[in-house]
Amino acid sequence: MKVSHSLHSRLRGQSGRFDQAIVTPILEFENFYPAEGYHQGYYRENPVRHSFYRWRSGRDNRLEEIWGDEAGG
Repeated sequence: MKVSHSLHSRLRGQSGRFDQAIVTPILEFENFYPAEGYHQGYYRENPVRHSFYRWRSGRDNRLEEIWGDEAGG
């Protein structure tokens, strides 16, 4: 939890990457509910659908736009 709060503060105050305040609350962990089996390894079992989803969602482009080389893509 300390690490989450530290990172949140650092991004909020110094990153210069965001035009607006980060308002996502960081909450204590309560419960974990594992996903159903058919969700596990989806990208391996359905590579074409997964690639289409990633392309169509625009997620990769947005991450690249915000984080540049740090996006890990």
